Amino acid sequence: MKILYLLLTVIAINSTYSQNQELRGKWVLDKIVYQDGTDLEINNGQYSIELKYFISSNSLKINDRFFKANYSSKQIKNDYRTINYTVENKYLKIQEQNDDKISYFLKTDDFITKYPEFTLQKIVRDSDTILVANDLANYDFQKEESLDDFISLNRPDRKAKSLPNLYFQIEFILTKNNKIRDIAVLHSISEGYDNDYIDALKKAEKFLRNNTKYDLLITQEVNNLKFADDLTDPKEKELFEIIELGDQYYEDNNFKNAITTYSKIKQLEIKNNRFKIRIEDALIKLGISYLATGNQVEACKIFHLVGNNTKFEIRNYLNNFCK
Repeated sequence: MKILYLLLTVIAINSTYSQNQELRGKWVLDKIVYQDGTDLEINNGQYSIELKYFISSNSLKINDRFFKANYSSKQIKNDYRTINYTVENKYLKIQEQNDDKISYFLKTDDFITKYPEFTLQKIVRDSDTILVANDLANYDFQKEESLDDFISLNRPDRKAKSLPNLYFQIEFILTKNNKIRDIAVLHSISEGYDNDYIDALKKAEKFLRNNTKYDLLITQEVNNLKFADDLTDPKEKELFEIIELGDQYYEDNNFKNAITTYSKIKQLEIKNNRFKIRIEDALIKLGISYLATGNQVEACKIFHLVGNNTKFEIRNYLNNFCK
C-alpha cells in the first residue's frame, strides 16, 4: 500500500512539474470571448488589445508589470489575483475569478505560425542582414520594470509643458551579442532631451537580451502629452474638444454623432505626430462606430489609416471585418 501511495505521489509530482514546464515562456493573447463562446461586442475595450504573459517558475509578468506568483495544476496566484487556467490544443485559456470571459493565449512561435505577418522581417543594412523587431519584440529586458520605465527612471524629468516637441522616436541595433550600436534619433524633441534618452538607453544595455541569431533593429518612441490647460495652439485645443465630445457620444453608444464628431479630426493639421496616441485612439473609435452603424467599408478605411494587422489595437477588427 505504501509503495502504491509513493508511486501515485511521484506521478502527481511529475505531472505537476511537466505542466509547470509547459506553462513557462511567453504567451501572446489571441482573443477574448465570453465563457459561453460568444464574441465580445465590437465596442468592448478588450475586443482587440495587446496582452502578453511572461511566465517563469515563481513570477508572472503581464505586459510590463511584474508579479511574484505561485502555480498549481489549475491556478496562478499572486498577491492581487487568482487566475484559473487550462492548456488545451496549444492554447493557454485564462479566466479570472468572477469573470465571465475567457482569454486565449498562444506561445510566441505558435502565434507566429497562425499569424505569419508577425514573422520578423529581414533587411540588409551596410551589407549585414538584420531583423526588424515588431510588436512581438524578439528581445527581453531582464528587469522587473519595462525598458520604457527604466529609461524614464534614469534620465532627468522634463515636463511636457516645457518641451518644444512632444513626439520622440529613436532606433538602435541590439547585436546578437547583446550590445547596442548604431543609435539614431529619427524624430528629435531637443538636443538635451535626445542626449538624456541616449544616456539612459546605454545604461539599459546590460539588461537587454536578443533572442534571435541576428542583429536586431529596434525602434522606440515616446509620446509626451500635455494637459488641455497647457495648450496654446488653437488647432490643438480644437482637437481636445473634438475628442472629448466624440468620447461622450461613443460611451453613450450614440455612434452616428460619434462619427460626425471624430471625423472632424481628419480636417485638422496636427504636425509632427503630436498627440499621436490620442488621435489613434479616437480614430479606432471612429472605425468601430462605422462598424456599429453597418458601414464596414468606411470602418476598414479608418482602421488601415491607424495601421496594419500587426498592430494589436486593431488586428482583430482587420482580421474579422476587413479581409
